[in-house]
Amino acid sequence: MNDAPERRPGFRADIQGLRAIAVLLVLAYHARPDLVPGGFVGVDVFFVISGFLIAQPLAVEAARTGRVRLAAFWGRRIRRLMPAAALVIVVALGLGLWLSSVTRWESQLWQAFASATSWQNWFLADRAVDYLHASDPAGPLQHFWSLSVEEQFYVAVPLLLALLAVLVPRRLLGAWRIVLVAAFAVSLAWSIGETALDPDIAYFSTATRAWEFLLGAGVAAFAGRLAPGPRLGQVLGGAGVVIVLASGFVIGPDWAFPSWTALVPTLGAALAILGGIRAGAAGPVTRALGLPPLRYVGDISYSLYLWHWPVIWVTLAALRDRNAWVPPLWVPVVIAVSLACAVLSYELVERPFLGRPVRIVPRLRLPVWRRPTLRGTAVLGGALLALVGVAIAAALAVKPLAEARYAADTDPRNFAGARIYDPDFDASAWRLGPVAPIPDPATLEHRERQLTPACMSVYADPGITTCDWGSDDPGAPLVLLLGDSHAAQWAPAFDDFGKVHGWRVVLAAKQACPITTASRFAKDGEGDWYDECVAWNAAIMRMVLAERPALVVTAAFDDSAPGWAGDGYAESQIAGYAELIRCVEAADPVTRDCATQGTAVEASWARLAATRVPGVVQVDPAPYVCPGGVCPAIIGNVRTYRDDSHLSIPYVQSLEWLLEPAVRQAAPGLF
Repeated sequence: MNDAPERRPGFRADIQGLRAIAVLLVLAYHARPDLVPGGFVGVDVFFVISGFLIAQPLAVEAARTGRVRLAAFWGRRIRRLMPAAALVIVVALGLGLWLSSVTRWESQLWQAFASATSWQNWFLADRAVDYLHASDPAGPLQHFWSLSVEEQFYVAVPLLLALLAVLVPRRLLGAWRIVLVAAFAVSLAWSIGETALDPDIAYFSTATRAWEFLLGAGVAAFAGRLAPGPRLGQVLGGAGVVIVLASGFVIGPDWAFPSWTALVPTLGAALAILGGIRAGAAGPVTRALGLPPLRYVGDISYSLYLWHWPVIWVTLAALRDRNAWVPPLWVPVVIAVSLACAVLSYELVERPFLGRPVRIVPRLRLPVWRRPTLRGTAVLGGALLALVGVAIAAALAVKPLAEARYAADTDPRNFAGARIYDPDFDASAWRLGPVAPIPDPATLEHRERQLTPACMSVYADPGITTCDWGSDDPGAPLVLLLGDSHAAQWAPAFDDFGKVHGWRVVLAAKQACPITTASRFAKDGEGDWYDECVAWNAAIMRMVLAERPALVVTAAFDDSAPGWAGDGYAESQIAGYAELIRCVEAADPVTRDCATQGTAVEASWARLAATRVPGVVQVDPAPYVCPGGVCPAIIGNVRTYRDDSHLSIPYVQSLEWLLEPAVRQAAPGLF
C-alpha cells in the first residue's frame, strides 16, 4: 500500500488496479464487515505487492554494484511515506482526543507514538493478548499496524541484501533466491503454528506476516523462469483477480488467519502480478486493471488507506454507534469523505515530496522537492517525527487539565451505582443526568492491581500468586479471596471491608480458572484442557489447609460447556465446585463458612454447587447488575463493566451494601 511505482519504464498500470481492489476491499470491510466479511485480506494483497516492487530492484542493484545504498533507499521511503503519515497521525490524534473520554487518552497517545515509530503492530499484539485489554475499542490510528509491518520489512530486507553482498558478492542473486525460499517456508510454518497457538499475536506479528512479502519478492526473483506468455498470463492474471475478490466475500473473521488461509488471497495476488509480467497492456485483464479510474484509486491507495479508518472512527464516535458498523445511510458519506481526504493528501502532500507538480489546483504553486539530498531527507524525517512528538507533548500537557475538569464535573454523590437499589439509600441528592459514567479517569485505561500478573497467575503458570489487601496487621483475621479474575474483581470491596473491620485479605486468583477439584477443565473454549488450572487448584487446597482462614470467598465466571468437552462436563464442574467447598469446610471447624458468588448467569455452576453444601452463604448480584435480564452499560451514573465481562471498581464498591450482610451472616466473628 506504500509504494506506488513512478511513471517510468516498466511501470505497470495493472498493479495499480490490483492495489485499488485491495484498498477498496479494506475500506468496505471496515465500513460494513457484514457485507464484505473478508475484506481485511486487502492488507495481505498489499503485502505481496510491496514485496514484488521493493525487494527485486534492491537485489538487482546489489548484484550490479556490489552494495546496497541503504541511505538512499531509506531516504526514498521517508519522502514517500512520512509526510502523509505524519499529517494523518496528528489530525487523527487530535480528533481522537477530542471525541474520546480522557480515560482513553493514554492508549491513543501510545498508539500515536507507536505509529510514528513503526511498532504499532507489536503494541496492538500486546494489547490483544493482554487479559484485560483484549476487548478494548479500536482507536483512530489502529490501522497503522500494517504500515508498521511494512516498514519493518523495509528495514530488514536491505540489511539482509547488504549482508549477502558482502558474503557472496558473485552469487548474490542465487543466494537471494535460496534465502527467499527458506525464509518463506519458515515464516509460513511459523504463521500456521502461531495462529493455532495464539491467533492474536499471529495476526499482528511481523514474523507471521513476513512470508506474504517474501511471496511477492519471490515472484520478482523467479519471474524470468516462471512468467507465462501473454495468453496464459491473461488467464492466470484474471484467475488471480477473481481469487482476490472472492476471498473478500468467502473468508470471514471465524477463519484461522493468517495461517495457511492467507495463502488464498496472497496466491491470488501473486498470480495477478505474475500473469501481467509478459502480457503487455493489450490483454483484456491488464486493460481492465489499468482503466484510468481504477488506476487513479491505486495511485491514491496509500493516502486512502491512511485516511479511511480515521474517517470511519470519527463517524462512529460522532454517531455513538456501538455496532462498529457504519449505518447504511452513512456509507456513501464515509466513502466520499475518505476519497476526498485521500485525493487532497495525495495531490498536496505526497506528490510535492516526490518531486511532482500539484495538479488538483492549477494555479497553486507549492514547493516541489525536485532534487532531494540525503541530508535534506534526514532533516525532513526528523522534523516530521518532531511534529508528532510536539502533538503528543501538547496532549500530555493538557491531560491533567482535562482530568481535573472531568473530576470537577463528576460529583461523587451523584454516582450511586448499585446503591440506587439499596432500600436504605437516600436518593434525595442523586439525579439521573448526562454525566460522565465513571468518576475515576484511570479506571478503564489502567489495569487494576487485582487484575494484573502481580496478583493473578497467568494462563501458563500453575503456581499461586497472591497479594494482600485490607489491614496491614499480620495478626488480623484472614480472609481468602479465591478463584478466577471474576473473583479478583471483588478485591476492592473486600479491601474496604478489611480496612474498616481489621481483616487481612489475601487474593489468590488465576486467569479463567475457578476453584474446583474437577480433574479436567476446558481452557476458554479453545478446544484444549486447562491442565495448569487443575494444578493450581491442587496448590490452592494445600494453601487453604495451611493458612486456616476465618473466611473463604470465591466467585467464578461460568461459561457454557464446550461441545468438544463431552457429555457430563457441566455436571463434573458442579461436583468439583461442591467438593472443594466441602474440603474447605472440613479443613477446620472454625472455617465453616464460605460465601459463593455466581455471576449474572442463570443457574450458574457455582450457584448450583453451593446448594449441595449446607452452610454456604450465596450472594447473587445478578438482579443488581442485569435487572430484568438486561445488563445496562451504566447504572446509577456509574459504568457497570470495565470491559466485556468484568465489573468496574466503582460498581463493585457500590455493591458493598449487598455484600456486607452476607459476610456478616457467613462469619459473624469477623465483626
